[in-house]
Amino acid sequence: MPRADTPLSIEIPRPEADRPAWGKVGIVAAAGFLIGILWPRLTNTRIAPNPPADNVAAAVVSATAPVSSAPLPSSLPVAPTPAAAPAPEQSIAVGPGAILRCRDSGNDSQEECGSLEFDPIAVPKIKSLAQCPAAGSATGKLSIGFDVDFRKKAVKVLLGKSTTLPREKAEALVKCADTAFDKVSLGAVPHEHRRYTVFYTATFAPAAIAGEPTNEKPSVEGPVAGTTTSESPASGIATVAWDVAIVRDAPKTGSIVGRVLRGSKVKVLAHQGEWFRVQYGSILGWVYRGTIGL
Repeated sequence: MPRADTPLSIEIPRPEADRPAWGKVGIVAAAGFLIGILWPRLTNTRIAPNPPADNVAAAVVSATAPVSSAPLPSSLPVAPTPAAAPAPEQSIAVGPGAILRCRDSGNDSQEECGSLEFDPIAVPKIKSLAQCPAAGSATGKLSIGFDVDFRKKAVKVLLGKSTTLPREKAEALVKCADTAFDKVSLGAVPHEHRRYTVFYTATFAPAAIAGEPTNEKPSVEGPVAGTTTSESPASGIATVAWDVAIVRDAPKTGSIVGRVLRGSKVKVLAHQGEWFRVQYGSILGWVYRGTIGL
C-alpha cells in the first residue's frame, strides 16, 4: 500500500542558538581543574615523575652512606688551597776536633796527647743532629764535647761554654747526642791513652746560607793537647800489586788524581780503614789496601 508522502519541513535556527553555551564550558573547566590539579595535591597522589632536581634532592636526603667529595663544575672558579710552606732545610757544619786532655791510669792529664782517630765516629753523628727537633730554625754555634773512656767503652756528651745557641735549645741537642752516642763502638779506634776529652764546634744554619768551616778550631778554654783525625798514622814503603793502582783524593768515593803501575814503589803516609794515603812522585792520594799488597 503506497505510503503517503510526509510534507518536507525546514527549520531555520534562531541566531541565539549559534552562541556557545558558556555555562557548560565553565562547569567542564572547573571539574577538570579539580580533577587534574587540586585532587592529586589534596590526596598526595603522584600522577607524573618528579623533575630531575627533585630526584637529586631526594637521593641526597635518603642517602645513608657518606657522600664522597666531587670536583666542582669547571664553570665555578675554585680558589687554590695555599700549600704549607716547607720547613727550611737545616745544615750543620762541623769543624776539626781538638783534644783538650788525655789521661791514663791516674787522673793526671798528659801534656801531649797526639792525635785520635775519632772523626769517623763523631762527625757523622754530630751532623745527624739536624734531625733532632731542637735543631729546627737553630742558628748559631754549639760547642759539643765528648769524654771518651776506652776502659769503660763509653762516650759521655758535654756542652761547651762557648756555645752561642740558646741554653734550652743547646741542652736539648746534647740530649739528642746522648742518644746517638749511647751504644757507640770504640773497638776500631786506635788510641794511646785510656781516656780523652775532645771538643768540636758545630755551626747550625739554614742550608742555603751555611758554609763549611775549613780550619775553624773549637772555642774552648785552656791549651789544646792534641787533635782529632779521620786517619791513623802509618809509614813505610809498599809495592803496587795490581796492574794499575787508582789514586783518589779521598777514600772510596774521591775523584781520581792519578794511576800507578804494577811494581812501582809508593810511600805510605796514613790509613783509614781499608784505604791508605800514599805518595808517588807528585801524586798524593788514597788507594785501596789490596792494590799495594796489604
